[in-house]
Amino acid sequence: METAVNTITDFVKSLDAELRVFDMGRRLYRLSNGQFQKFENLEIPYPTPLQRSAWLGFAIWWNETKEEPLIWFLKLPLDEQGMIIPASRDDFIQRLMKAIQNRMTNPESKEQSILNESELAFTPNQERMASFHAKTSRFLGKNASSFYEPTISYLKKEQPTGYWESLGLQGLADVCARIEDLNHAQILTESLAWLPDTPKFQLLALLENEELTTELSLAILNQLEQEVASATPNQALIATGLRALSGSKAQQPRQALILKILTESPLKNDLEIISTIISRCWTDLENPELCYQLFERVAEQEAAEQIFIQLFIDLVAIPGVRPWLMTMVRRTERSEALSRCIGQLFGAIQKQ
Repeated sequence: METAVNTITDFVKSLDAELRVFDMGRRLYRLSNGQFQKFENLEIPYPTPLQRSAWLGFAIWWNETKEEPLIWFLKLPLDEQGMIIPASRDDFIQRLMKAIQNRMTNPESKEQSILNESELAFTPNQERMASFHAKTSRFLGKNASSFYEPTISYLKKEQPTGYWESLGLQGLADVCARIEDLNHAQILTESLAWLPDTPKFQLLALLENEELTTELSLAILNQLEQEVASATPNQALIATGLRALSGSKAQQPRQALILKILTESPLKNDLEIISTIISRCWTDLENPELCYQLFERVAEQEAAEQIFIQLFIDLVAIPGVRPWLMTMVRRTERSEALSRCIGQLFGAIQKQ
């Protein structure tokens, strides 16, 4: 008796293949197969939705073969509670199953074309793609890209400072994905002191997908604290630095830094930095004062009501964040600008 294939998990099992799932939305991190299966079975909401979707990367492979893994990038739509809307996923699976059946009689039938033509498919940006491939090659025990060794050599200062222009982004991603190997964390920590801006910003953006050592976290924090204290702070450095620190265990000093940015920095109303905090540092909204100050800064923007509603609706979909936001909107001591935004929010909700 054949087992029904109703989900992506079922489909992979029907192929006798292995599966690894990554969130590709707010931050690149691995979802356990059990967690993903519960999500697919409508048992739990998606933990980190972005724009009412689950942005997912899949690696599917067979242990007994040396073939490259199948790679999928799918954006699965979610309902208001963050639960999967099964219809699009189900149609995608059925089309794949039909393509496999057709291949038995027509060898030219390609499952990949089903993926390419699907409305669920998306292409990650270069940074996410590089990190995904670096992580995939590492857990499959494959060699890093050809850029890996030259990048390590450059980070050890064995090459001229301008040598970074001949390196690929993939090399930095390979080093970051292997941060636990050898002395990579130390090499990265020391490199922050001398890297030119462009490769430094690339490195910081890639580090948001990794678990940082305490030493590396503190080195980034130290640079950002100096930058925030400057009369002319570097906006790009602060934004990418916050991305790098977003998954760090140094939560308390990170929150203190964010609060200082939101209350004292000349960049406190910079929309890119505000967006970075909201999209990457959402766990820090557990700090009531930080959450309040963040949305006060949103309320000071041009077209504040529209921006406030968009950001609030996107954030409130994250299960763990919802209670913190509700505490913020109930706060009575707030500016008139924030009160107007909250009033517009409730008005928009009532119209739905």
